[in-house]
Amino acid sequence: MSFFGCQEEDLKQDSTIYGTWQLVEIYDGGSPKPNQSVKNGYQLTITSSGTAITTNQTIGCSSTYEQLNGSFSLEQIDDKEAIVFEFYCPELDNNIEDVEFYLEFNDDLLVLTPTNRVNTCFEGCEYEFKKIADEIKQTD
Repeated sequence: MSFFGCQEEDLKQDSTIYGTWQLVEIYDGGSPKPNQSVKNGYQLTITSSGTAITTNQTIGCSSTYEQLNGSFSLEQIDDKEAIVFEFYCPELDNNIEDVEFYLEFNDDLLVLTPTNRVNTCFEGCEYEFKKIADEIKQTD
């Protein structure tokens, strides 16, 4: 399925990305134990208004913050569906950190894999998130 078409099936899939996700597993190909379950993993909130919020500084900024706010866009990178986050990082000169991931769904999990352009996982890595809350839309 594609996020970039106009078919009804695509729109249904697109809407599932919105909500709050929690990291539940990391795959690290360079580790003796590549698949590692994560307890109390960080959270990532993706909204239909284009905002992104995370409780993990390593997804975008080098310093420790309780929460990072930013935005995201869905794109095609290397002919694959991808999500590009832009987080506000006060310690950076331009205050913005771009982070790119290939994006796929595996059953009820959101799987993010660093893109080839920014991948520092030479032996492969990916992050699996489980949805813990649907998006709450504000009404006027």
